[in-house]
Amino acid sequence: MQLKKIISIGLIASLVSPVLTTGKVIAEETQTSVDTSNQEISVVPDVEFQRLIRTTLRLADDAIVTKEVMENLTSLSIGSSKITDFTGLEYAINVTNIRINGQALDSSLFPDLSSLSLLTHIDLDRTESDNVIIEKLANITSLQSINIQRNPQITDVSVLANLPNLQALNIQFNGVSDFRWVNDAPKLTRLSATGQNTGRDNAAVNLMRSKLIYDSERKTITLPFAEFPKQLTNFDGYTPSFSTALSDTYFVFDGVEMGADRLTIDTNGLTINQIEPDAYENATSFIYNARYNNPFGTYEIPVGFTFYAISAGTYYQSFAIENDPIAGAPVNVHYVDEENNELAPVEKLNGNVNESYQAQEKDIPDWVLKEVPDNVSGLFTTDVQTVTYVYEKKDGEPVTVYYQDEAGNELAPAEQLSGKLDFPYSTSEKELAGWVVKEVPANAEGLFTDKNQTVVYIYEKATAAPITVYFQDEEGHDLIPSEQLDGKLDAPYEASIKEIAGWVLKTSPENTKGLFTDKAQTIVYIYEKANGAPVTVDYQDTEGSKLSPSEQLTGQLDATYETMAKSFIGWELKQVPTNAKGLFTSENQSVVYIYQKQQPGTSISQIQPPFKTANPLPATAKVSKNSLPETGEKQSLNYSLAGVGIMGLAVLAILRKRTKNK
Repeated sequence: MQLKKIISIGLIASLVSPVLTTGKVIAEETQTSVDTSNQEISVVPDVEFQRLIRTTLRLADDAIVTKEVMENLTSLSIGSSKITDFTGLEYAINVTNIRINGQALDSSLFPDLSSLSLLTHIDLDRTESDNVIIEKLANITSLQSINIQRNPQITDVSVLANLPNLQALNIQFNGVSDFRWVNDAPKLTRLSATGQNTGRDNAAVNLMRSKLIYDSERKTITLPFAEFPKQLTNFDGYTPSFSTALSDTYFVFDGVEMGADRLTIDTNGLTINQIEPDAYENATSFIYNARYNNPFGTYEIPVGFTFYAISAGTYYQSFAIENDPIAGAPVNVHYVDEENNELAPVEKLNGNVNESYQAQEKDIPDWVLKEVPDNVSGLFTTDVQTVTYVYEKKDGEPVTVYYQDEAGNELAPAEQLSGKLDFPYSTSEKELAGWVVKEVPANAEGLFTDKNQTVVYIYEKATAAPITVYFQDEEGHDLIPSEQLDGKLDAPYEASIKEIAGWVLKTSPENTKGLFTDKAQTIVYIYEKANGAPVTVDYQDTEGSKLSPSEQLTGQLDATYETMAKSFIGWELKQVPTNAKGLFTSENQSVVYIYQKQQPGTSISQIQPPFKTANPLPATAKVSKNSLPETGEKQSLNYSLAGVGIMGLAVLAILRKRTKNK
């Protein structure tokens, strides 16, 4: 008998049959009209649902269904009705039982009932519920029993394992295939899950042609059941076999239903007979529908359960047959630098012809991707393909170059060098007017790294042009060798005079102090001769008595002096000093003219000195204002002069007489 004609029969009665009572009856209704001045809004938008609430609570037909009204509900029972929106049910916070049977539920209009902390039993039999409704029920932690049978759209109830108080669950005739979630339900002891009809809403499963075992001699195709997905699975992982009865099997091959004469079934698979090679090669689909061979007692029951049934049920699955892929040639992914050096191992991508591939760049320390190839994605072909990622070095941290004096003052703006990691850098000194590099840093050249670097050039003042110090006489002759002062630009200098024997400074230049510059400078000290010690000229008799005051001659060292004898009446020069002429020296000098008395009878001519009479002294000579000669008082001198005069007259008289006698 074909499965599509099979009438599902419930093997086990419903486990959950909560007794639903009517709502609380309001004893008196003292107000039958609505105060429109303070009209409230109904929290239940669906008119049919409002009517049901009023009927359940025996309210007036025009009563507003407010939150307070909903709080009066303790139970709710709904059969077939025209209700589409159950919004407002979430305000029935005192309800303990909800029964909705034969009423199609729109999961989008079924509210979140997690606030109903007193709700322990819910029955949603034949409500066209789906997995979304199951997810909403999983939020009602107070639930102890759930009846949600005969809803084949429900295929997964595993979230109900999170309900801490759930003890009984009836999901008969739904579409659940996996029961391993039972292991996680803390208080569940009763599960009725017979007659699960799985796979009807599943999409077609792709099956490679090679999975169809074709025997060309026997002209058969064998389909291993192991290739069929989503089979019924017990809590312990056990998978019941399919029924081998042809009457329990419905099979369509490439659009043609296979009769019993074309099928052979065992526990491992199904064999289709009378399949020509071209039919095998061109087949595109098949549908398999069969009962499970899992009567009660053939599968394990979880420990602690008082009732557990997953018997009966059917499996339905459609398959799309695809040709086996042709293995494509590999796609080799290279990771290289700009010089084509490998930076990471080659990645080999494998796939079938016409399948897509996607290459991935790699994170390579110290490197960044420079160039993304055009073929990072594509299709596998029969030819080897190459994808090449080109990398370049990451940017290193900057190198900052400073130009400073010895005190750390900046002499020129800092420069910043940038470059790729591990690439070389090179710095150079700057030409700074008036400065020269004192110290070249050790890291003037190096490699960019992942850390900031600093290069500091230390400068000192450049050497200035020399300063020449001259020591000259008034005629520009050097008295001693010149001196040279050296120093750094803008540094101060100070020249000093020299003590030169026999000379004294006449003129001190204005630039004896100043700053070194980039031009040569000259300092000239002008000297003149120092004054020599005086020359004292004395005129004395042989006894050392002065005949006249001493005269003192002065002049510069090494200048010439010349003295003259003097005429003294009654005296004649006895001795001319050897140093009557000479040079001024640093020592005092004395020139002494010695006179003696004239002898009587000496003619005037005889008493004239054999040299010129003294002329006036030179301008540099000074005559000393000493006292008169120490030969007597002034009166004695006068007598002497008178005597000399008389003697002269006598001599003249004698001479005249001798003349006459002749």
